[in-house]
Amino acid sequence: HGEPGTGKTNALVALATEWSWCQFELVTDADLMLNNHAVMSTIVQARADENKKKARLLVFEDADGLVVDAGHKGSRSGGMARLLSLADGLLGLDQQLMMLFTTNAAPEHLDPALSRPGRCLAHTKFDRFEADEIRQTFPEVTAPRSMTLAEIWGAKSGQVNIFDQSHPTKSGTYL
Repeated sequence: HGEPGTGKTNALVALATEWSWCQFELVTDADLMLNNHAVMSTIVQARADENKKKARLLVFEDADGLVVDAGHKGSRSGGMARLLSLADGLLGLDQQLMMLFTTNAAPEHLDPALSRPGRCLAHTKFDRFEADEIRQTFPEVTAPRSMTLAEIWGAKSGQVNIFDQSHPTKSGTYL
């Protein structure tokens, strides 16, 4: 978890590159997957590749709408209940299946059932880089304050934030 631009997607790309023992599966529509019996059955039946014995990793990117606690303790959507069962319940038996969620939400806002002991293997926070760290690693970047990874790459390549106060606005123009 971390604010937008801190490098969660870049970390996913690196993980997918390095974890050759694992088959990555990107979930593009969690609502469809969790609320459609046929789709859920396909996920459950799609066991790891028998020839390579690869584990599977379901990746839910930007999953705030799925994993954030709605504030109703003990009352969660049917989709979330199926997801939890797929993770380590009866649906998940013999699946060699892991799930990875990226979110901008802080851990205290997540459904507590996701992070209970035995279910959550790791929790990684993506922070902004501190100005001193940026100056040491990227001496060509002027860093008057902490910055996200996206801001650092933008500064390295001379990109501007069109909503920044220093960016001039023009009326009557089109993109």
